[in-house]
Amino acid sequence: MTYDRWYLLGEKRNELLALREVEQYGRDSFGDPDYVSIYGLAPREWYARGVRILGRTTVECTRDRLADRIGRDVAGVTRAASAASPPLAIDLFAGSANTLHWVARHADARRAVGFELDDAVFALTRANLSATGLDIDLRHDSYEHGLTALSDPDADLLIVFVAPPGAAPSTLSPGSTCAAPSLRWRTSSTPPRAFSAGTSCCSRSRSTRPSTPPRSPN
Repeated sequence: MTYDRWYLLGEKRNELLALREVEQYGRDSFGDPDYVSIYGLAPREWYARGVRILGRTTVECTRDRLADRIGRDVAGVTRAASAASPPLAIDLFAGSANTLHWVARHADARRAVGFELDDAVFALTRANLSATGLDIDLRHDSYEHGLTALSDPDADLLIVFVAPPGAAPSTLSPGSTCAAPSLRWRTSSTPPRAFSAGTSCCSRSRSTRPSTPPRSPN
């Protein structure tokens, strides 16, 4: 059995993967058993700490190497904004929360909030964040409701990630199947409805991809 994206997004989609399966996916698909490194840890390290991920998360997560680069890019934008206080980082579709972790780390965010509506992904990510000791406020809520309920009067700079589940592969690494941004960054002086005037917003958009393999042409 070849551990490729279609196998993990299909038969293994909602199954917890064993360490050997995570490493096999990296080995079969990218020639690297440590490909799915998250939270700054190689698979054998995060697995030993009790971190567990589903088949679909193994494919769709933003691995460390890319999340680190995203975080550095975001930090560059926030530094240029010259905010009076550390930023508030929000991921509207947190998933594994690995991207949010790296963004908050590089941007020196004083607070990181992620929204995850999927029951299974939320439960696992919450447990994983606890196992790794990461200070991320993960909320089991939709971003529409969550942003309305969230208030932070001290926020001077806001970082918002728009990362739909099933995002397109990164253009940075041909053949990659991990969810990744296009790195087309923009800033806006118009604050989101839930926040006070003067808030800035750094966002990234990503196109969608099918969750099941396309049919081969006849």
